[in-house]
Amino acid sequence: MNCQTARQTLELVRPHDADAPASDEAERHVHDCLDCQTAVRTQRELDEKIGGIFRDVTVPADLKERLLAGIASAQPAAIDESSGSQVCVVAEDRVPARIVAPVRVSRRLWLNKYVLRISAGVAASLVGGFCLWLAVRPAPPTLTLDEVTTQVLDTAPTAMPRFTSFRRGTELKLPATMDVSPLGGAALQAGDLDAAVYVFKMSNRAGPPIEGRLIVIPAAALIDPPTAVSFLAGPTSYKATYCTTAWTEGKLVYICCTTGGETVLQRLKRLSV
Repeated sequence: MNCQTARQTLELVRPHDADAPASDEAERHVHDCLDCQTAVRTQRELDEKIGGIFRDVTVPADLKERLLAGIASAQPAAIDESSGSQVCVVAEDRVPARIVAPVRVSRRLWLNKYVLRISAGVAASLVGGFCLWLAVRPAPPTLTLDEVTTQVLDTAPTAMPRFTSFRRGTELKLPATMDVSPLGGAALQAGDLDAAVYVFKMSNRAGPPIEGRLIVIPAAALIDPPTAVSFLAGPTSYKATYCTTAWTEGKLVYICCTTGGETVLQRLKRLSV
């Protein structure tokens, strides 16, 4: 039995129904419920105040006789003059409609609705935050150093469009640990790689001109960025007809590729000292 049913049962119970099971259950509920005890106590105080007001009203001595006379005069027999028949008009017994007590939402129901609204708001915020994080988080690296070098060296410079900017928003910078005087012209882009490529050519007293390429790519795009932090410290390796070395400066990885073997690469390193 809930609070509202228990209080209504005690209000409507008659004196000779005091031992009814519903009345007993209602009394036990009110006895154990603090909210019901407060509500019943408030109702009793209100009843006492209303009762005191009505007890203070003076009742006229001839009120009963006046009421009976009014009822008798309100029920005359009406005669239908057109048909001669007698029609008895009886006053309508007006019984006041039963006052339906307003349904009160229990405190627990209100609290449950409040908690549900907060939970829904928190869930919506979490979903929105997760979607925003997915949209702005950087893409995971998918390329290796060897794959980038191979793709750039396999692409002819004439097939490379002009480089504009990195898709990741990283600023393009020339290396600080390498002599960049041989570099000439604007940076190019090899295919769909998010990398800038500088093509250079140097004169060689001992033979044909030295051709080379400097690849610049964000370190976050590589699965295996090099651990060397300068051009001089970069290890030497070979790819096709090129001698290569790679190093990392800040957020960028540089890959220098030259023709003519390791001797040419070492010459570039000596120029950068």
